Amino acid sequence: MDIAYSADYQIISAQNAVKGRRYFCPVCNSTLHFYPGKTNAPHFRHSHSVPVEIRNSCELYSQNFGAASIYEDEFLARQNVRLVVGKIDDEYIFKLKFPLIKQAYLQMQMNNLYFSYQCKQIHDFNLNTVQLLPTRKMNEVVVPLLELYSIVATNENFEIRLGLKNSGHYNPFKDGPLIFKEIQGEYISIPYRKIILSGRFFVVSKRPIVSIHRDLELVNNIKVNLFYIYEFIMPTSFTDELQRWFTVNLYYSLLSATCHLDIVSPVNFKKLGTTIEIMNGKSTWQLTNIGERPFEQRLIIIDPSNHRQMLRISSEKFIHINFKEYGDYVMYLDQEMSELITIRYIQDIKYRNYSLGNLYINNENILFNYRKLGLEKVNIKSEIDLLVHSDSELFYKIDKGTLTNLHSPIRIDLPRIWSLTLKNCESIKNENIIEQVFQVYEKQYLYPKVVADFKVLNKLIKLTFESDFKYKEKLLFLIRQMGVQLPKPIVELIK
Repeated sequence: MDIAYSADYQIISAQNAVKGRRYFCPVCNSTLHFYPGKTNAPHFRHSHSVPVEIRNSCELYSQNFGAASIYEDEFLARQNVRLVVGKIDDEYIFKLKFPLIKQAYLQMQMNNLYFSYQCKQIHDFNLNTVQLLPTRKMNEVVVPLLELYSIVATNENFEIRLGLKNSGHYNPFKDGPLIFKEIQGEYISIPYRKIILSGRFFVVSKRPIVSIHRDLELVNNIKVNLFYIYEFIMPTSFTDELQRWFTVNLYYSLLSATCHLDIVSPVNFKKLGTTIEIMNGKSTWQLTNIGERPFEQRLIIIDPSNHRQMLRISSEKFIHINFKEYGDYVMYLDQEMSELITIRYIQDIKYRNYSLGNLYINNENILFNYRKLGLEKVNIKSEIDLLVHSDSELFYKIDKGTLTNLHSPIRIDLPRIWSLTLKNCESIKNENIIEQVFQVYEKQYLYPKVVADFKVLNKLIKLTFESDFKYKEKLLFLIRQMGVQLPKPIVELIK
């Protein structure tokens, strides 16, 4: 890890650390050793004297964790006060979210080290630390949207002894406009400036955004007091131009995901952004890599007790996971660029604010009955509001009670309830091409050979790799075996 707390609880990077001084982990508050890096880069490491149970429950403790991990910023942000935005009857509600007391400090609660937090700008603000116990989880307070929150602890010594660092000035907009993205079922402010975005997100700014990029779908915008609130939906893929727009207008670096996980089973689940609720502990996930797949990938699973498990994934496309106890699990792919996924394993899924109806596709009720349909054209009649992601990379909102005809939809989402993947015309066409390519390779001795352009060869490999063709591995072997010498019909097929 490349950051730590100094003895006076100031964040310091490994590049600026000095050997011989005392440093502490920003998450578990344990002693860290500083290694100046004669062969490796300068870094901090947990002391061997730290108990194993504390090390294993610390989000920053991992042999593979370092500056290359994009998750370190998020885990550190969870140790500080953040803003949360919600929406009730089209009215935006803001809350201050305080970090919970860590498990390692709970024994101290027997000594009655309770105190309260107050905010100078809000006269009736009062949060007792009893509400920060993990069993209570009442760590959010509704507040007006302000530029600055001055938070005061009624007992600073107790705050330090409980490993909390909430008192001080919290200025959420000091670095510019603030993005709120979905994390663990809530839209939470992102204080760090490198971000992966998908689906819905919010932007709160002290200044109006002069020009909205054409690739973003603007759902709503409103002015509340001195602030401008924007509600957007991200496209499924983005251009360099959109990346520049984020940098220039919002001061965020928009990162491209290198892979993503999709739930395959159980069929009955509830999805809100990157948070998925399930009632069955046995689940199957599909891993999709964007671009070349590494030889081995590491899936990190953090259970409700904060214990970390690592699964090594080599060639598997589908990953089977068994969640043993109820609670929230966090999953991410170490050393990769992807979203943090929260799996909420519960006894019963509740569909709040929705009266369940039916969803008819081509006159068949498919709600909760299918996960994937191989259709080119669909006739949709829904008793529930839904979103459709089409082949033209646009989202369409369909109100309940309407009858709609669509060509090549990719995915249908019923927000908070369920989603359905449809195989579009383009993918069906690609599958047919791959099958023809395989037949040619099987009888390649019948055809003259030509030296292929690298663009053609790369396109062939990409189409094969992304296909569901049952002899895909054999075809990839034949392609690698022959290299740029391709049977002539294949060049025409790919073009």
